[in-house]
Amino acid sequence: MVPRHGAAATPPSPALARPIYAEELVELLNQIAPSAVTGHAAQSGARASLSRWPSQATLQCHPAHVRLAAALARSAQSAESLGVLGQVDAEVCRAFLRLLDEEGALVWAREEPIPAPRAAAAADARQHKQGLLSRIRRRLGLF
Repeated sequence: MVPRHGAAATPPSPALARPIYAEELVELLNQIAPSAVTGHAAQSGARASLSRWPSQATLQCHPAHVRLAAALARSAQSAESLGVLGQVDAEVCRAFLRLLDEEGALVWAREEPIPAPRAAAAADARQHKQGLLSRIRRRLGLF
């Protein structure tokens, strides 16, 4: 960006000069939004899973990162549940999740409502069934 001559001193706006270079673009994006991962990673119950395997540099940062990545590859985990599975401190897991999110290797799971217990749903369904086969199953103990 080239400042205009004779213009009053104004604070610089976030803009890039042409041609656009990758290093300048990354630097500008980091200035605008230095930490975009705080939304998901800061939530205590947020669950994430791997969308792809992390880079070797990320895995070598801590000895437990390979175990944690393997656990995330199987199913969506929160930082707390990941700490239990990987037998490491929850803060190490939060830092690992932040690294993976910055790398773009995570998919954050939406919070699903907790379903009703299966036994209660089966009991309700049994009360509604009044057919011959339902009564035979109930008497035989085959619910």
